[in-house]
Amino acid sequence: MDQCKKNSLSVILLLLAILTSCTKSDRITVRMATLFSKEHHLAKKLEWTAAELEKRSNNRFKCEVFAGSVMGGEKENLEDLLLGSLELMNGAGSYYYRYVPEAAVLELPFYDWVDRNEAHRVIRSYWSHLTTVAEAKGFYPVALDSRDYWGVYYREPINSLDHVRNAKFRAVNADLWIEATKLYGAIPNPMPYADAYMAFKTGVADGTLNSVAGGVAGNWHEVLKCFLDTRLVLSESFTLTSKQWLENLPEDLRKIFLDVCLESEQFNLNEVERQFIANRQKMQEAGVHWVEHSEIDLGDLREQGLAFRENYMRELGSEAYSFYRNWLKHVERETGRMQQ
Repeated sequence: MDQCKKNSLSVILLLLAILTSCTKSDRITVRMATLFSKEHHLAKKLEWTAAELEKRSNNRFKCEVFAGSVMGGEKENLEDLLLGSLELMNGAGSYYYRYVPEAAVLELPFYDWVDRNEAHRVIRSYWSHLTTVAEAKGFYPVALDSRDYWGVYYREPINSLDHVRNAKFRAVNADLWIEATKLYGAIPNPMPYADAYMAFKTGVADGTLNSVAGGVAGNWHEVLKCFLDTRLVLSESFTLTSKQWLENLPEDLRKIFLDVCLESEQFNLNEVERQFIANRQKMQEAGVHWVEHSEIDLGDLREQGLAFRENYMRELGSEAYSFYRNWLKHVERETGRMQQ
């Protein structure tokens, strides 16, 4: 009898071990990456997404978040999505446009958005079109990354864009931002985000175009002592997964995944606003000279910007240009403002 009980107990323990093993192996790993530091709102957005995915799936999702370019820059993250060694990334923009040039419409200058909420509404109502062009290249956009307006960082206090002309500027290593830098008359020096701080500190670059959050996350306010709020672009980017990985998810987990990613947009909008206020204060406390948008004479920059975006999209080819023209009509319908 005792031997029988022992055998029964052994069988039960064996079954429990098998069930535990199966449960562990059935968990789906979601590796998430961003090039921004843990303090940046896009990194916090991934942390929120990871926690919600694990909670709502009863831990069937196992999430790992890699911030601060630990998994490489945007270029490497995009490649890893397609290779299957990464499941989610955010901040997809500059390099992403090389795969999906149509998506560059989001970061073109001078849409004159009333605020982030208007931009979010208009972009979201065009989402199906942005998804279609992404799927053709193997990606799937699951959320919009609302960010800050981009302005001009400069090494010393200035009040006019005249000082920027012929200055050496660090530029995002992407055609859109290289050309946007030229709009200001600056000389672009493309380099990775992680290398920018030392370039400013050593004088390799005099300034750059970027957002408040992007600059503070990189501690640029320690060495660049001026910010001109030109509002050339309200930066938007994508949170992406791969089309193949998403399609291979069990249906119930796919729904959880998409729902959480969609809800992360509101978390991000709230965090962007909070961080903008805090980062502006941090910059000013560090002695950064802040020039308000209303105090800046843009001169003919707007006219040049409209011509720039038209030519830029035309040069990307007929399909991208057609997408751009349809997008402009959509923006006009949604905002009631002419875009040409």
